[in-house]
Amino acid sequence: MNLSARRIVSDDICALTGRPGRYVKCHLYPRSFYRRSAPDAPLMSFSGNSTERFRRMPTGFYDENLVVQETEQWLSELDGYAHDVLKPFEPLPEFFARAKEVVRTEGGRVELCLFPSFDSEMLKLFFLSVLWRFAASQTPQSGKLDIGPHIDDLRQTLAQRDLSVGPQFEVTVFKLSDGDVMPVMTPSLTRVDGIRMVQMVFGGFSAHVKCDRRSSPSGMKSLALRVGEPVTVPVWEFKKTKSYANTAKAALHTAKRFGSPWKGRFDR
Repeated sequence: MNLSARRIVSDDICALTGRPGRYVKCHLYPRSFYRRSAPDAPLMSFSGNSTERFRRMPTGFYDENLVVQETEQWLSELDGYAHDVLKPFEPLPEFFARAKEVVRTEGGRVELCLFPSFDSEMLKLFFLSVLWRFAASQTPQSGKLDIGPHIDDLRQTLAQRDLSVGPQFEVTVFKLSDGDVMPVMTPSLTRVDGIRMVQMVFGGFSAHVKCDRRSSPSGMKSLALRVGEPVTVPVWEFKKTKSYANTAKAALHTAKRFGSPWKGRFDR
């Protein structure tokens, strides 16, 4: 066997496109969308199980056996665009100032922001790509997310870069209003009015992706990303959600048992 034949035989296969190549490190959540509590502090993860210790994560969430260089380059382009327009961890006043239109409640609280200049197709592909990375990854960091048969449609949507392939995947993006709490949570299955969705919390945002062929609740459907239309971003107080309450409770139990690396960040 010559050297070129041996090289082809030993090529890895990309989980997204099925094309051969060499595996490269693929961040499940883009590295730029999470941060340390202090510049020199290690990243820490928490499983949500109060019987398990907090774990150090020197390089974050990633999988080294998922995609090849060609695919990672495209994913990096999506990550870069999302970072540039969403600006993770941007203070709320600056985020509001960038909006073309801001809708407020009668009490003056900002309820949602409109961004006509954002590319809704790129953002939707970005959030769907993050969902696919977690759903396709077999690493312990991925949380073993299972979206059932939708994984095939999701892969085809991304491999073909065609959102019409998976019309069931509606994406609604919320800006978290809690400046003191910027969690990174592995995607989790949830239901909104009985409709199956996946919630992803990272970078000061929460994205809900519908993984259900039934119609979204009217409130969610009107806020979902739509190609060619302005991006609507509702503002959401994460501390008032059940997800935060459950996570905070478990984290406090773990901190009491093993010590807290976040120095009271979950105190209420």
